[in-house]
Amino acid sequence: MPSNNRRASRFGPRRATPILGCLLLAIGCEQPGRDGPTEFVLQRDWRIGDLDDRRYAFTDMVSLGLGEDGSLYLTQRGVPEVWVFDSEGSFVRKFGGYGNGPGEFQQPSFVGEVRDTVWVTDAFGSRLSLFNKEGRFLRSIQFVVPPTRVLDEPVGFFPLRPRIRLTDGTILSWPGVSLGMLPDRDIHAPLVAFDEDGDQVRTLARYLLRRYQLIVNYGNGGAALRQHPLNGSEVFAVDPRGDHVTFALSSDDQPDAMVVTRISASGDTMYRRELRVDPIPVTDALLDGLARRESQKDLGGTITPAKFFSAYRSALEKDRPDFVPAAVEILVGADGGAWIRRARDLSGSDRWVILSRDGSRAGTLDVADTVRLLLVSTDAVWAEEKDELGIPYLVRYSVVERVTE
Repeated sequence: MPSNNRRASRFGPRRATPILGCLLLAIGCEQPGRDGPTEFVLQRDWRIGDLDDRRYAFTDMVSLGLGEDGSLYLTQRGVPEVWVFDSEGSFVRKFGGYGNGPGEFQQPSFVGEVRDTVWVTDAFGSRLSLFNKEGRFLRSIQFVVPPTRVLDEPVGFFPLRPRIRLTDGTILSWPGVSLGMLPDRDIHAPLVAFDEDGDQVRTLARYLLRRYQLIVNYGNGGAALRQHPLNGSEVFAVDPRGDHVTFALSSDDQPDAMVVTRISASGDTMYRRELRVDPIPVTDALLDGLARRESQKDLGGTITPAKFFSAYRSALEKDRPDFVPAAVEILVGADGGAWIRRARDLSGSDRWVILSRDGSRAGTLDVADTVRLLLVSTDAVWAEEKDELGIPYLVRYSVVERVTE
C-alpha cells in the first residue's frame, strides 16, 4: 500500500488471497448452476508498481500483449516505449522512443506477438512496426486508406490505418469515428484485412454502430462529445495470436439476449451462439458509476472532474435506457475463451460472462471497479489495478476453485 509520500510498493503479497468475488463455473450448460455451481475466486499472484523505480512507475495502461514464452508487452499513455516483463512480473527491457524514425513511436497502442515477431501500432503515426523478441527493429508497415474505398456512406469516418497484425501476416483495420459528423442512426462499419502495401485483401465482417453520440454540455458554451456507454453497439476483439475475431451484439429489444459470433482470420464463421443473460436495469447508482469513471480520465485541463461529472451525469439522464446492453466489452484469450463484460451492478462491480473456446457458457465473474482487465485466459487474468490515490499497478490473478469448509 502506498504511504503518504505516494510511494507504491513494487511487489504486492505473493500469498493467494481472495479479493474479487467468484467465478461460477458450469461447463457445457447455457444456464449455470443446474446442479449447483462450482465457485472460483481470483487470487493475486503478483502486483508490480513503484513510483521510485522508473521500470515500474506506470501511467494509464493502453494495451498488454502476451508472448509464447509468457512475456508481457505493455504500452501506456504518454510513454513512447514498449515495456517488457517476464511471466513473474520482473522488468526485462524496454524498446522504442519518441519520434518518427525507425523503431520510434509517437503513442504506441496495440501490441502483440505473432510467430516470434512483436508488432506495435502507433496511434498517431499511421504505421505498425515489427521487432524481434529482443526489441530490435525489423521494419514498418504504413498506409492510410480513405474511407471511400471501403464504405458506401463514408461521412463521419476517418481513414483506415494499421491496427492489428493477424496470424497470416495481413493487417486488420477499421475506420475511426468522428463523433461530430457521424449520422444519428445505426450504421454498419467494415472490419478489413489489408496487405502490407495497404491493398484490401478481404472484408472479414461488418459490425453494428448504434446511435453513437452523447453530447455533454457543461455551461458557458462548453460542450464535449462522447461515445454513449449504453448505446448497445456491437463489440469485438482479436485473440492474442491473431487467429480469429469474436463479436458480441446485444439485442435491441430484448435486454437479456446477445449473439456471439467468431470469425477466423480468413473470414470463415467458426461459431455463432445466442445467449440469454440476467437483464441489468439502469439505476441511478449505475449512471453515477459511469459518470465517475469518465470524469477520472484526462480532461485536458479544460474542466474540473467534479464539473464534468455533473455534466456527463445529466447527459446520461437525458438519454437513459431502461436496461443495460447485454454486452458492452469483449476480451479474447490465447486459449480461445471469450470474456464479455455486461455492466456494473449495484455493488459497483463489473460483471463478465465467460465463454469456452467453442462459445458455450462457462460462467460469470464480478470484478471490482478499481480493476480493469487487460488480458485473459482460462486460469489467469492480467489487469490494471488502481489504489485509493489513483496509482496504477500491473497485476496477475489466478482463477482458482474456492475451498469451502
